[in-house]
Amino acid sequence: MPEIGHLIALGFAATALAVKLVALIREPSNPATRATCGILFGFGSAVAIGWEPLYLAIDEASGVPNLAKVFENGSALIAAAGFQVLFLHLGDPPKAPARVRVRLTMLAAVIGIMSVAFWLAPVDVSEPVNFSERYATLPQIGVYFLFYLAYLAIAVTDILRMSLRYARRVNRKIVRFSLRLLSIGSMLGLGYVAHKALFIITEFLGGNLPWPESAGSQLFITSCIGFIALSFTISSVGTAVVAAWRWPAQDRLYRRLYPLWLAFYSVAPEIARQPGTRLATANLPLLRPRWLYRRYIEIGDGRLEIADFLASTTAQRAFDIAYAATVVVEGQRAGEVAGEAARVLVAVELYRTTVPIEEPADDVALSPATPTHPGDIDDEMEAQAAISDRLSSETAITAAREALAMANAATS
Repeated sequence: MPEIGHLIALGFAATALAVKLVALIREPSNPATRATCGILFGFGSAVAIGWEPLYLAIDEASGVPNLAKVFENGSALIAAAGFQVLFLHLGDPPKAPARVRVRLTMLAAVIGIMSVAFWLAPVDVSEPVNFSERYATLPQIGVYFLFYLAYLAIAVTDILRMSLRYARRVNRKIVRFSLRLLSIGSMLGLGYVAHKALFIITEFLGGNLPWPESAGSQLFITSCIGFIALSFTISSVGTAVVAAWRWPAQDRLYRRLYPLWLAFYSVAPEIARQPGTRLATANLPLLRPRWLYRRYIEIGDGRLEIADFLASTTAQRAFDIAYAATVVVEGQRAGEVAGEAARVLVAVELYRTTVPIEEPADDVALSPATPTHPGDIDDEMEAQAAISDRLSSETAITAAREALAMANAATS
């Protein structure tokens, strides 16, 4: 059980570290991500060192029996201290440096006392699994575990207190949920401390627990690291799952917007940003969602470029013709979308032929199909896609031709 537990816990820590390293590569200057990677590396190191084959290898290489135990427990304390540092900087940055110095001083003192106690203890046989059961009654090891568990209890209590506090403050549900998971992991960490302390006290008093200490401690450790790893990764994993879920719809939306984008691009190619990169990546299906918002912005730039023509009398006439031809059969919303498509076709043609800009029509009201809510980009893109779908419709093309013919007849 302990060996399997070590491998499971190591898998949790390594998976979470891999996820956060990807985030660190994207944002190498993010201090929270750096701290998170350090914490996960510390816990992963503690679990890996506690794994029996590596534990024995360290002892054999160093020639000091059970030296791996000091490294294992020290890595766990450093990871717990990393949590304290992270939360202190997030909670009160101005006061954080002074508080961090206090905790790091305590950490250095505790590790120093543990090292001295270990050095003085006659622990001559390597015990990767049953170290506590074999040596807990030694006075030096009693001191060793006293300081180890005391500092770990303080650190884990800090983590629990701060995670509960921040969970009440944040608004994003996914962040609040991840903090709740961290709180559960912290409680399991306190369970490990309590279980370890109970065993050592029982051994000192000459008693025995009805279960092996190593199995109980490993259960707490594996569960604790599992919840901590999940708390660190659920936001990233959740974002990836949502992105994967939304990808088909975003890919379709990207392709639906193409006719409208092309209409503006044909008369104002300067709206396209980084055309070389676009040619290299935009046609790869998996990368299209990355360009979706870029396409939406470029369509907006195209509208601004020909805004005067969109508001012209001829464009409004095209809107009215297409609207009247559609509203009776398909309803008001479809009529507005068809009208906007005809408006775009006319405006693009007027811009292309460099007809002098006409005076805007009186009381031109852009239809709801035109973006009106900057905060709701997804709805705006869907509205633009509906217009894009109608650009090739017979109704929009006919209305645009009629409006342009009437404008030409009036000027001839």
